[in-house]
Amino acid sequence: MAIELEYLQSLLSYDKETGIFTWIKNKGRKVVAGKKAGHIREDGYERIVIDGIGYMSHRLAFIIQGITISDEVDHIDCNPSNNKWDNLRLADRQLNSQNHRKSKNKHGLMGIYQEKSGKFRGQVRHEGKNVACGTYVIPEEAHAAYLDTKRHLHKGCTI
Repeated sequence: MAIELEYLQSLLSYDKETGIFTWIKNKGRKVVAGKKAGHIREDGYERIVIDGIGYMSHRLAFIIQGITISDEVDHIDCNPSNNKWDNLRLADRQLNSQNHRKSKNKHGLMGIYQEKSGKFRGQVRHEGKNVACGTYVIPEEAHAAYLDTKRHLHKGCTI
């Protein structure tokens, strides 16, 4: 759902330094001039409701400046509520997915898994294939090897 640039600019101001949107004029009980716009959702992303339609703040940061968005917007530091301009970049799905920092394993270290032998293997997914990063006795060593490989293979990686 597209919003007209001039209409958006008449309602909100965006501070690039802080990433905060502020209402410009009163438009109801909750929309008060000078008040911070938006709310943080459960997933950490900020959303601003305009005329009953919810817009993601990180996308509005581009739109309010007249920049057309055709792809995704990536939070460079992986903090979904940090909408500072220098933390946002346009990215395709692949680039955006290369820049994540959450672990899905019981060790809390991204990119590793424990083999039946008890050793730890680092592994990066790249261009549809698994790339082995070595096998280690210590999980932190496997994780370090994973990070080195990930930084080398994924141009979108900021960790």
